[in-house]
Amino acid sequence: MRPWARVLAVPAFFAWLVAALLRAQAWWRGELAAPGALDVVLIASLPLLAWVYFRHLSVFGKGKGQCLLPTDERTGPPGGQKSR
Repeated sequence: MRPWARVLAVPAFFAWLVAALLRAQAWWRGELAAPGALDVVLIASLPLLAWVYFRHLSVFGKGKGQCLLPTDERTGPPGGQKSR
C-alpha cells in the first residue's frame, strides 16, 4: 500500500469504527427507535471492522511478534541459566 493511501485509509477506518460503535451503543440502549439503512450497515459491519483491526492494525496482529522474545532468548528461563 502506498504511504499516502495508508495516511488516508487508517483515519477513515477508525472514523468508520467509531461511528459503528456509537450506532451500536445507541441501538443497544434503545435510542434508535427505527434504525435507518446507514445504521444497519454500520452495525452489521462491526464484525468485519473488528477482524480488520485485530488482523492488521493491532499489536496482536498476524506476524507482529511484539509479545514474543527474540528467537535466541526463547530457549531458557529469564536470566539465561536453567534451574536444576
